[in-house]
Amino acid sequence: MNVYIYTLGCRLNQAESEAIADSFSKAGFPLTSSTDADLVIVNSCTVTTKAEQKARRMIRLFAKHAEVIVTGCYAELNKEEVTSLSDKVT
Repeated sequence: MNVYIYTLGCRLNQAESEAIADSFSKAGFPLTSSTDADLVIVNSCTVTTKAEQKARRMIRLFAKHAEVIVTGCYAELNKEEVTSLSDKVT
């Protein structure tokens, strides 16, 4: 399974995404481009309305061709909204 990690937001999200990438890599999952990914991890942000809009747009885009796991502020604060974006989103 090829994995792509997409990060929005602050330095904390950047650091968390690096840790997630390291974990997947150590477990033997190749990190790849978004177009080659079977699984996309979206580390989201909700600091501004613009950030939420971008997160929704990217989640929908990635869900067209891959399973999507959403983490971060947006996922924590808007769980139902996030999972309603696509059947491929958790």
